[in-house]
Amino acid sequence: MKKRSSIKDIARDCELSVMTVSRALRNAYGIHPKTRERILESAKRLEYIPNRLATNLVLRKTDTVGIVVPDIARSFFPALFRGLEMVLNERGYHLFLCCSYDQVVKEQEQVMALLERRVDGIILAPASISQSKGTIDCILSQGCPVVLVDRLVPGVQADTVTATDFEGAYEMVTHLIKQKYQNIVHVAGSQDIWTASERLRGYTEAMRAAKREIHPEHIVQTGFTFEDGENAAKMLLARKKMPDAIFCVNDPVAIGVYKTLRDNGIVIPDQVALTGFSAIAEGELLEVPLTTVRQDAQALGTEAANLLLARLNGLKTEMPVAKQVPTELVLRASTRNNK
Repeated sequence: MKKRSSIKDIARDCELSVMTVSRALRNAYGIHPKTRERILESAKRLEYIPNRLATNLVLRKTDTVGIVVPDIARSFFPALFRGLEMVLNERGYHLFLCCSYDQVVKEQEQVMALLERRVDGIILAPASISQSKGTIDCILSQGCPVVLVDRLVPGVQADTVTATDFEGAYEMVTHLIKQKYQNIVHVAGSQDIWTASERLRGYTEAMRAAKREIHPEHIVQTGFTFEDGENAAKMLLARKKMPDAIFCVNDPVAIGVYKTLRDNGIVIPDQVALTGFSAIAEGELLEVPLTTVRQDAQALGTEAANLLLARLNGLKTEMPVAKQVPTELVLRASTRNNK
């Protein structure tokens, strides 16, 4: 294996001191332009790669940021990551991407690994309302800036960027009520996750505002995946009476519901209206395109990256900064949309 070139090799090649070569490679002042050019040509010829770890030990920064999200397979989170990456890469940061799979222990392991690597900051989509606080407090205790994105954990002193989940859900359910749907069911996600909790709250408040009664059968508890949607739909099909409208916690769940209902001969929207949340591309490509609430995932990532950069650049505000990215109702063929 070829030995890596060092600053000493460049100094020997150029017949200069190690200090001069080091200063030239760091673009420091006091080096003659022709000398700098000769050093850079030598470094290129010798295929020199800087020892960034040694530099970082001196500067006490690593130019790295850790990202912890539930699951990069969900199309929402790749879009969020693109927003993060575009901003942070432009500012010279490299990203470590980790997945928690909504498991608190896995989240803790990933965060500890990032802290051990001395990342300059962490952007986290928490796995649990009830159990992620300890992980976030650990990050803050190490003096590492953290921004919570998409999801909140009450009681932590961290900056946050979220979508208007409550308002989006409220607007969706209000729309269904105005379209004269009588039996509106909410297929809800885990209530230990902020987004699902807020969307259930939006559903509940919209129903109460319209003086609609909410019975236990109006809420079907599930997860966030396509398969969870399939299972929820099977539960609804087993009932004596199907609802005439279904509001799902997100689009993957809604697509799972869609497939199962269609496979069982249910006509959407003539027999059952169906809606989701997040506006992933797959929902628009269905034979009956999905009415949904658009979340700008890339904008969430951009805002979170900018907020983290502000902290890294010395924002001293003791109070946490909270930002929200608005949602938007998207009406398509899976519901009646009469004005």
